[in-house]
Amino acid sequence: MTKPLLCPSQLAEIRALEKVRPGFPEQMLALFGEAARESLDGCFGAWLSEDGPQLQSFAHRLKGTAASFGALELRQKAERLEIDAGRETPIERQRLTDIEQTIEATRQAYADWLSRT
Repeated sequence: MTKPLLCPSQLAEIRALEKVRPGFPEQMLALFGEAARESLDGCFGAWLSEDGPQLQSFAHRLKGTAASFGALELRQKAERLEIDAGRETPIERQRLTDIEQTIEATRQAYADWLSRT
């Protein structure tokens, strides 16, 4: 069995907040998409310019976005990227592409969750 992309307890918290803030789960999806894309674009830019500290910074932002959203797999991948960038470990483009695909899979999993609840 594959592990979930999203943390069930954080999904429950997001759903509970809807009672006091209608539309909150949908707003979270939009915010996640924007923040993750900004951070990923920054990662790509830093990677292209071979700027390890900048890549580390954008990976850290992406990790924070993932953590606040409950995106388990994305958080782990962003954290590994942050650590490797800090160590100046060579980063292959495929890792960024994989993170990009994980962002999209996470966004889709969240949208699916919204449609079921």
